Amino acid sequence: MSEEPLTPPPAATQAGPAAALWIVVAQNERINRDWEALIKAAASNAAKCYDYLRSTPMLRRPGKIFHYVGRSMLEPGSTN
Repeated sequence: MSEEPLTPPPAATQAGPAAALWIVVAQNERINRDWEALIKAAASNAAKCYDYLRSTPMLRRPGKIFHYVGRSMLEPGSTN
């Protein structure tokens, strides 16, 4: 599998110093194809996502990431 950079959306800001920005890559052709379809369907949302991935991909965003609901959540008396 070869990695290739994702196509940046036209509305992406590309702000910030180049050294601080990450390169967003697709691991296969299907991911890149689906990304381009997302750009066509929701360009402004794709641009926000792309900017976020390039600038702060490791930053936690409270309320945006939900933990896994597994067996412990289904058992009565669970403290999780």
